[in-house]
Amino acid sequence: MLVSARALTVLVVAHNDSKKLLATIERIYNALAVTVEDFSIVVFDDGSTDDTLAVAKVASDKYPFVIVRRNDRRMGPGYCIIAGSREARTPFVVWAPADNTWPLRSFVDLFGNLGQGRRRHVLCQQSSGRDAVFQASGVAVLYHNPQSLCSAA
Repeated sequence: MLVSARALTVLVVAHNDSKKLLATIERIYNALAVTVEDFSIVVFDDGSTDDTLAVAKVASDKYPFVIVRRNDRRMGPGYCIIAGSREARTPFVVWAPADNTWPLRSFVDLFGNLGQGRRRHVLCQQSSGRDAVFQASGVAVLYHNPQSLCSAA
C-alpha cells in the first residue's frame, strides 16, 4: 500500500469523554480535510465506564477513517499512544486530547505544516499568547513515525 508523504494518524485517547468525543472528532476532521491528503483517526476508549465506546462507534459508522480500539481496563494515555503508534502506518502521528479543548485553528496550523521543516518531533499546546508550558492535559505530540517513539529528532 502506497502512503502519502503527508499522511497522518491522529490518536485520540478517551476516558469517560462521551459528551465531548464526537465534537472532538469532527473538529479534528474539519482541520484534516483542508490540510492533509491521507489520514485516519484512531480513538482509544481507555476503559471508560460511560458511553464513550458507543459514541466512538457512532463516529466510526459516520466516518470510515475513524478506527475504534478499546482497552478493557484503564491503561493510561502512554499505553494508548504507544499501541496506536505501533498500529499507525503513516509517516506522522499526532496525539490529541478527547475533551475538545483545542481550537480548530491550532489543528489547521499543526496539520498544515507536516513535512515542511526538519523537525520530526514537536510538542505543542494551546496557549494564550505566551510561551506554552508543557502539561499533561491539552498536549499534542507530533512526531515522525518509523514505527517507534524513539526516532531521532
